[in-house]
Amino acid sequence: MLKKYFILLLLSFKVAATDITPAMTGSWFEEDNPGQGLNLEILGSDRFIVYWYAYDQGLPIWLVGAGNYKGDTATAKLGQFKGNGFGTQFDHNTVSNSTFGSMTLTFDSCDTARVSYESTQAGSGVIQLSRLTSIPGLSCTESAVNTGAQRRLNINPVREGWYDAQTVDVEAVTQSAASTLLEHMPAGLKLAPIILKNDEDGPVVLFRRGERNEYIVLVDIEGLKWAQLAYQFSHELCHILSNYESTKKDANQWFEEALCEGTSIHAVKQMSDVWKTSPPYPAWQSYSAALEEYYKDILAEQHRYLPAGDNIADWYQREKVSLRSSAEQRDKNEVIGTKIYAFFEQKPDRWQSMRYINIGNANEQITLQQYLQDWRDNLPADLKYVAETISGWFGY
Repeated sequence: MLKKYFILLLLSFKVAATDITPAMTGSWFEEDNPGQGLNLEILGSDRFIVYWYAYDQGLPIWLVGAGNYKGDTATAKLGQFKGNGFGTQFDHNTVSNSTFGSMTLTFDSCDTARVSYESTQAGSGVIQLSRLTSIPGLSCTESAVNTGAQRRLNINPVREGWYDAQTVDVEAVTQSAASTLLEHMPAGLKLAPIILKNDEDGPVVLFRRGERNEYIVLVDIEGLKWAQLAYQFSHELCHILSNYESTKKDANQWFEEALCEGTSIHAVKQMSDVWKTSPPYPAWQSYSAALEEYYKDILAEQHRYLPAGDNIADWYQREKVSLRSSAEQRDKNEVIGTKIYAFFEQKPDRWQSMRYINIGNANEQITLQQYLQDWRDNLPADLKYVAETISGWFGY
C-alpha cells in the first residue's frame, strides 16, 4: 500500500510577459536533460489540468492535478497513481492514489518555463522547461522588450542549511535579485543552472563546476535575512556575468570585485523599489522598507568615499601594489564599487557592460590601463564610453 502524503500542491504561474492563457497548453520538457516533462491543458472557466511524467528511484511515475487559476496563479492538488494492469487487464478498483507534494510553475516567456518542487517523497529542486508542442491557432504574445536575453535563472537551492528559511523562499529572493541584472543584459544570454548553498565558506562562486556544469554559489546567511541574501547572491552573479573564470589569478581581479560590490547595491535598491508594489508574495510587501534601509545604510558608510580634495587617480597610485596583490580588500574595493554604482545608475543600460569584461588578454599581470582598454575594445560601440569614462577616473 502506498504511503499517504497529505501536502497541498500550490501550482503558481508567474508569467513575466503574459498572463495564463490557453496558448500555454502543450507539452514541456527539460531541454538540457531530456526524458521527463509535463503536459499542461488550460481550459475555460479558469480551470486547468497538469500531467507530469517522471521517474522516482528508477521507476516511471505519473502525477496529475486539476484546479483553478486567476491572473498569473493557479492552485491544485497533485496525485500519484499506481497499480493495475495494462489494456484489457485494467481494473479501476485496484488503482491507488496518494498526494505527492508541491510544485511551482513559472513562465519566463511563451516558450520557456521553470518548475520548482517540494516533496517529502522526492525532495526539492528546480527544473528548466522548454516548450515541445503547441496548439495550432492559439497565439501566445509577450513583451518585445529585450526578449532575446534570458529573463530568469535556473537556481537550485540545496535543501539543507537554510535554518528556518524555506528553499522556495530562498529561490524567490535570489530570482528577484537576479532580475535586477537580467533586464539589462544583452540578447542571447543563456547561463548554466546555479546550485546555491548556505555555507560558512561563502559568499563565493566556485571555480569548479557541478556534475552537470552548474555554477556553484555559496552564501553565508542566518535565517530570513533577505537583504543580506540578495546582496551576497547578486555579487556572485555579477562574477558569473563578468566572465570570472578567466581571472582566477589576475592582478586586476580587485576591479571585478569592485564592480560586483556596486552591483550588489544596485540589486538591493531595485528590489526595494519593486517590492513596494510587486513583491514575490503579497505578504512580503512590507519587506521593501527593510531592503531600503539596508542599501541606504551601506551608502552611508564613510569609508566608501574619498576625502575632499582627493581623487581616484591619486588614490590608486597609493593603493596599487596592495590591490594587485590581493583582491579581497573590501573596504578598498567598495570605494570604486560605490562610484561605479552611482555612474551606472545614471543610465541603467550601462550594467550590461559587465558582460564584456575579462575577455581576451590572457596576461595575468597586465596593467590596469591595458585591462580597461581591453574592456573598452570588447564593448559594443554604444557602450565604449563606459570603459573610457572609468579609465579617465584613473588618469588614463
